[in-house]
Amino acid sequence: MNLWSGYTAKELEEKIKQGHTTAILPFGSVEQHGNHLATGYDILIAKRIARDLALKINALILPSFSIGEASHHIGFPGTLSFSNDTLQRMLSDLCDSLISCGMTKLIIINGHGGNYSVIRTFVKNYQKKNFNIIHDGFEEILFKVIKNLSTKFSNADLGLHAGFFETSMALYTHPEAVKIGELTIGSMPTEGDEWSKSQISAIISEGLLKSAPSGVIGDPRQSNAKDGEVFYHLVLEEYLKLIEGTV
Repeated sequence: MNLWSGYTAKELEEKIKQGHTTAILPFGSVEQHGNHLATGYDILIAKRIARDLALKINALILPSFSIGEASHHIGFPGTLSFSNDTLQRMLSDLCDSLISCGMTKLIIINGHGGNYSVIRTFVKNYQKKNFNIIHDGFEEILFKVIKNLSTKFSNADLGLHAGFFETSMALYTHPEAVKIGELTIGSMPTEGDEWSKSQISAIISEGLLKSAPSGVIGDPRQSNAKDGEVFYHLVLEEYLKLIEGTV
């Protein structure tokens, strides 16, 4: 599985000498997802994508950053959060360590919306010679996938958080993380504004509790693993395109 933490120091040294100098960081969150989806799903999906990518590009998978910037979920039970500044320092220290080991490339797989600004700011400020960071900090993958699905599914139903899109992927990748008996409709965004950056910015700045007291945005009631498989592979394909276009 190419897990960094599964190798000895000597084995890692040899792999790096052989040219295995790309690392993948699964970056997620522990936060509420309504009553039906596990708090740690954002890290579960990031780890799944990292695993499938590593098999294709022969990269080393790093220990996960499991807690992200989830302050907009504070007020709901179960949410854990690190500040933006804390995560900036963690990413910086990690990259310094990777460079000291001889690594030349880091791929960040992000499973949580609140981490995007963290990633953007970090990559902008962390400039080290001969070290490349590949990321989707500008949310291009998510918006592209949602746009491609909009001809078949309502954007409102797909949902910004724990809706049909996210819950269906969970049923495909980690069905044990979903409580089928708890699937209920959440708050529904204004039609036409479901995935706008203004809508997302308002949630981040004002907190989800204000706009979605249930903790859910969208309608997960018809979620299913078949559609989730399609959604997942669309996301995976876009990550592969991102990596291939940056190498």
